[in-house]
Amino acid sequence: MRGQALPLPPAGDPLLWWLLAAALVVAFGTGLWGLLQRRRARHLEASELRLQTLLANMPGAVITADEPGRIQSFNPAAERIFGYRAEEVIGGNLRRLMPEPHRSQHDAYIRRYLETGEPHILGRPAYEVTGMRKDGTCVPLEMTLDEVDLGGQRQFISVLRDFSAYRSLREQLEREAGFANAVINSLPGVFYLLDQDGRAHRWNRNLERVTGYSGKEVAAMQAWDYFGESDGERIAEAVAQAFREGEVALEADLVTREGKVLPYYWTGFRVELDGKAYLAGVGINIGERKALEAELARRATTDPLTGIANRLHFEQHLEHEIARAGRTGRPLTLIMADLDHFKAVNDTKGHEVGDAALKEAVKVIQPRLRGGDLLARWGGEEFMVLTPETGTEGARELAERLRWELEAHAFPGVGAMTASFGVAGYAAGEGPGELVRRVDAALYRAKREGRNQVVADPQNTA
Repeated sequence: MRGQALPLPPAGDPLLWWLLAAALVVAFGTGLWGLLQRRRARHLEASELRLQTLLANMPGAVITADEPGRIQSFNPAAERIFGYRAEEVIGGNLRRLMPEPHRSQHDAYIRRYLETGEPHILGRPAYEVTGMRKDGTCVPLEMTLDEVDLGGQRQFISVLRDFSAYRSLREQLEREAGFANAVINSLPGVFYLLDQDGRAHRWNRNLERVTGYSGKEVAAMQAWDYFGESDGERIAEAVAQAFREGEVALEADLVTREGKVLPYYWTGFRVELDGKAYLAGVGINIGERKALEAELARRATTDPLTGIANRLHFEQHLEHEIARAGRTGRPLTLIMADLDHFKAVNDTKGHEVGDAALKEAVKVIQPRLRGGDLLARWGGEEFMVLTPETGTEGARELAERLRWELEAHAFPGVGAMTASFGVAGYAAGEGPGELVRRVDAALYRAKREGRNQVVADPQNTA
């Protein structure tokens, strides 16, 4: 009856006491087992809920399949990637998610693995594969595939990530890198990217082609290794300056592996890449420009017919020498020569013969002058000789030797020719115009008094 104590066995009956104890143990054990089972079920339910929540919120697709390749689970990310609902694919074969030829090869791969235990892609680090969506389009994926044992059953778990955006970005970067390389390699000069030690981290093909060094050698060299000793020091300072001030430009001669010296114009600009400072620059061969400058300078200072100094250059040099003579008090003398009866040569023999005679006169006069003397064509058949460090008497003697050499020379197409000379020494305080006026007057006297002679201006005959 409820509320009444259970009847106890007689005190003298041990068997009954043991039976009662056993019944109590069984009753207690059954209750405890049921409590543990309920707790375990709740724990499993919580673990399952956590797992389902984790799978539902994973950014990548998680797909499990059994040994024959039948899909067992298909999380929401897999639904988004492939376009199927989970109920559409669970129970179906994995190959429906693959394009050809992988679809036809899939079953054979699983069979070979189950028979031999030799994996082909199982357990590999993430690698690229191609999946096929419900609409038939393909999608690039990054996948890992592993095997687990669930209750004695093999399960294959694949985790996939949509690779489209990354692949598109990578392809874009590859295109941009290819474009950048094409631009760099198409530059007319050499391109380089240097660190603060002057070592190249990037360069174009022109650098190897021009210098003759291989890419391996370029990587081991410093910027100043491409130059002679004096220019190398300038380059080292220029690199340091560019890192300090942001940019630099200079001219320096590049020395190739074969020792050829090439004039180059160099630029450099400090740039920041990945948080590090570099020097990006270009070198342009200015050999043609130098040659053009030299040619323009030659044309600006040279008589085009005879190849000696023209009148403009002579006037500039005369002004410089007069200023120097005025400072130092050293002698300076001017000689003016005129080929006698030259107009008759042009009139009777023609201008080609006359031009040849002018060139021939230069060939006679030039070798008789000193290194510091300057021979110039003044105009027509007139020539000037400027003789620094020479007094009037010494210049008169030189003029006399030149007169004799010209008279003794046979001019092609003409025969004998003579010349008249005027000589005038610089007088302290006078300018170029006054000195030229006096030597011209001396030459006029020589021609007026019979030609083929030397007349010195009497103002300064020291």
